[in-house]
Amino acid sequence: MNYALDALWWRLQTPQVRDLATLLTAPAPWHTFCELPVIQLLGNEGFRFLLNLDTHPQNLLSFLNKQPPHHNRLGIYAEQLLCFWFQYAPHCQLIGSNLPIVQNKQSLGAADFIVKIDQKHFHLELTCKYYGAAQLEMTAFAGLNHTDRLVNKVNKLEKQLTLLRQLPLSVLPEVNINIANLPSASIVRGMLFTPQAKMYHHPVINRFCWQGYWINKWTDWPVNLHKDTRFWTHKRLSLLAPARISSEETMTFEQVKHVEHGILAILQQRADGYWHEVDRIMKINNDEN
Repeated sequence: MNYALDALWWRLQTPQVRDLATLLTAPAPWHTFCELPVIQLLGNEGFRFLLNLDTHPQNLLSFLNKQPPHHNRLGIYAEQLLCFWFQYAPHCQLIGSNLPIVQNKQSLGAADFIVKIDQKHFHLELTCKYYGAAQLEMTAFAGLNHTDRLVNKVNKLEKQLTLLRQLPLSVLPEVNINIANLPSASIVRGMLFTPQAKMYHHPVINRFCWQGYWINKWTDWPVNLHKDTRFWTHKRLSLLAPARISSEETMTFEQVKHVEHGILAILQQRADGYWHEVDRIMKINNDEN
């Protein structure tokens, strides 16, 4: 699936609103089998809320400016965006976020969110990951940092989602609800990259996830480019949503061939004058690994 071609990206313009929309609507790269459904997360008024927020983004921008520094960490930025959503979306209520889990004076981690959605409480865990592989094998998928591996994250997230069920009620004293019966759900976002930008059948991998191209050498790339295609190198905090870039920031194919390592947007110009991401590449420099 190429989520970058969704009609939503023809409408939304504010970068932070586009990022929030991705967290709410993108398909999960892998199955946790307790994923919070998009329809439940978005709610009946979700699209209308996003469109209005895109027109009047001041509340979101002000909210983000008041948050602690994210130090260029995508996960923290994504959590801040969802904190805004859970506080202001009409069907949601934020009970707590980033709640320390302590047992016998020992820290066991933190619960990302305790929320109320449509009058039902949830423990939610969020993760945003970008993994690529040269071979269609579960164990081969890794991030730009080759030590960041899909199989490890799948196992870690599974433990995070079951942690609260195994602990006494006192581990979250800030939350005045019974956590013993609190359902846990995941919000998994990101992309998977393969040489042909196609997934394979595996019970954990979501074949309908947002997919991109994995390449080691530019000469290995199987795509025939349109003559007007341009490129842009994603920054860490820009990865959530498809890029929408001004002409001055774009690169030609001859320029992008000098990029040895990173995630890049393939761009085409639209009627609004901006260059929009239509596909994405994970370029790996194996010499660095």
